[in-house]
Amino acid sequence: DSNKIIKNQMDLFTINSKLENNQYTSTKEFKNNIHFIFHNCYVYNDMES
Repeated sequence: DSNKIIKNQMDLFTINSKLENNQYTSTKEFKNNIHFIFHNCYVYNDMES
């Protein structure tokens, strides 16, 4: 189950929502969220192998 493996859940829908609602306070925060998506994919798929 991904909720047990992934500590910092993030998805494109959440990022889009945060963008539309001006919830990002910095570009670094946005960049970190994008990073979490790729990192989570790597961690989850590596754990499943």
